[in-house]
Amino acid sequence: MKKRFLYYLLVLLVNFGISFAHGEEVENSTSSLNPWIIVPSLVIGLLASIYVFKRYYEKKNKKYVLFCLIVLVVVAITSYLAINTTYNNLTSFSRGPIHWHADFQIWICGNLIELEDPKNIFTNKIGSAEAHEHNDNRIHLEGLMKQREDALLGNFFESIGGSLSSNSISIPVNEQGSKTWINGDLCNNKEAKLYMFVNSELNNEFDSYLIKPYADVPPGDEIKFVFTEKSLDEINKELGAAP
Repeated sequence: MKKRFLYYLLVLLVNFGISFAHGEEVENSTSSLNPWIIVPSLVIGLLASIYVFKRYYEKKNKKYVLFCLIVLVVVAITSYLAINTTYNNLTSFSRGPIHWHADFQIWICGNLIELEDPKNIFTNKIGSAEAHEHNDNRIHLEGLMKQREDALLGNFFESIGGSLSSNSISIPVNEQGSKTWINGDLCNNKEAKLYMFVNSELNNEFDSYLIKPYADVPPGDEIKFVFTEKSLDEINKELGAAP
């Protein structure tokens, strides 16, 4: 009987060890607040363990204890996942999963420049799972935005392998790789400058611009990047029209 008891105890310790190991992995990849997730799960597991052993001594039934152990593992895992999901949603910048869109165009010296086509045969996008483009000139923000920075325009450009600042714009282009245009480069033999327009209004936030939280466009953002030798007054600021 003692051997059986030790066997069941070992099973419980292994399961708790897995929980702790997973907890440490999550802590390394997310934040220092993970005890708020781990502790409630362990408390639930501990209470269930006490109940299992109490019933074991009362019934001395191996099948019953085995069933309880299975239930214990399921309850512990389910509790952890539920608490973890709720915690991440409540502490994230977006307060839960989102699906926001913003349309954009990039005009360089009067020419509309397209991003490179998706190369992966298993996906139709370039960028990350959270910030990407589907060969449709539309920014897609999906999932959980853990920090405000995740929803910034600069993060989108980084996710597609480019960069954006008030001084330059860099994007991946078909058959050319990464292309960069910097203020002072020439357009039509004249020094050019980068402008950004959001909903037809001049905007100087560039990479620090926070994309509006809308699924549809409009009211979602319409963003136009124009690298040109023209003066501001000469530029057509409307999305869809040549500058």
